[in-house]
Amino acid sequence: MDYRLNFYNLVTKIYKDIDYPEIPIPIYAMFYVVLSQYFNNVNVLFGGEKRKLRLSFFIIAPSRTGKGQLYKITKMVAEKLNLRTAVETTITDAGLIGSIDEKAVDYNLKHKLNEGDADYKDPIVKGDLFNFDILFFREVKNLLVARQNTEMLLSILQEALDEPGYVRKKLRSKYPIEGECTASIIATTYYMPEIEKTLLEQGFFMRVPLYCRTFSIEEIRKLRHDIIGLFNKKNLENIDKYVDDFVQEIKKISNVERNITLSVEAINRLEKFNNNFYDLMRKTAGNKLEILKSISQTAIDICVKIGGIHACLDGNKEIKDHHIKLAIVFVKACVGTILNKIEITDNIKTDKYVKIFEKIEKKYGEGKVTKELFKKELCEFYSFGMNKALKVIKSLSTENYIIINRGDKNTQIVTLNKNI
Repeated sequence: MDYRLNFYNLVTKIYKDIDYPEIPIPIYAMFYVVLSQYFNNVNVLFGGEKRKLRLSFFIIAPSRTGKGQLYKITKMVAEKLNLRTAVETTITDAGLIGSIDEKAVDYNLKHKLNEGDADYKDPIVKGDLFNFDILFFREVKNLLVARQNTEMLLSILQEALDEPGYVRKKLRSKYPIEGECTASIIATTYYMPEIEKTLLEQGFFMRVPLYCRTFSIEEIRKLRHDIIGLFNKKNLENIDKYVDDFVQEIKKISNVERNITLSVEAINRLEKFNNNFYDLMRKTAGNKLEILKSISQTAIDICVKIGGIHACLDGNKEIKDHHIKLAIVFVKACVGTILNKIEITDNIKTDKYVKIFEKIEKKYGEGKVTKELFKKELCEFYSFGMNKALKVIKSLSTENYIIINRGDKNTQIVTLNKNI
């Protein structure tokens, strides 16, 4: 049975998708997040560790494109699968981690009570990260703008999404709030220019699959047309029945505690994916390259988790090649939206240095410019010191604008990367 397709058919009764027949990323992502929590007793063996299938997801898409409807039906399915969900309208450290009940503190002090005593009142009120399986963040645009409070919130979320997720925070009290976090996070916002900087600097966004979508005028027209069609009385069937039918099929699948592994073929498939990712990085430069470097490990981790979900749906104790193949198609589609839809603006100085190198290469001949010669020319042209020139060369090499290869007699030959 194709459970993912069944979920797609369920969701699109009230949510209009214009990505089909391409990968309907948001719908599949909701499916994977819910199922990752449903199979919360399943572990993937990794070295001497066990890793959960837990997934989160982050959507960047314009307002009024149906994200609320997608949330609604996903929440319905999750709750009927006995998963605890909450919708976060504001994001605070107290709401996420918790707070201290000062009345309980005063009561314990007044009656000289210690932890373990019969009448002791626990002063720690744990927040939503400890109390729910899936947290829906309806709008997180404030997390994309760098502020002191933002940095703290992103740090909390990053720690919560680590494997295993664990948060420890000491507020205005001697009592620390700490514990294991197993919640998945589904967050959305509309597109903001600051996202590029945030992607490069905040580890939280390197731990979740990311979908970045813009809509053409024609796509908006089609979306509105499809939404108008939902007012047709032929579509007034009770959605609860379809949710119940889907949930009952999922509940037939075992989610008992067990460990699963990857087959040799699945590992080979991951190796091939990693090599293809490396080839893509070699053809990319600047901030796009840095983003790819940052998400390269996340992409592999997500492939394993999604592969594990498909293995569970098939009732397998081993993640097979075709399970990983399905995961790779999804992950590649997510990565594609990042590279294609996010506006990347590289440093203007970088372009200037590249043009200077082109002039130097034209002067001496292609393949004749050594690192030492490039450094000398930069020093003369810009009146740079040696260290400044070396930093520029290192930056150009790191961002993949130039390639440095070993030449004769321990020289280093500099050439432009023509694959970009």
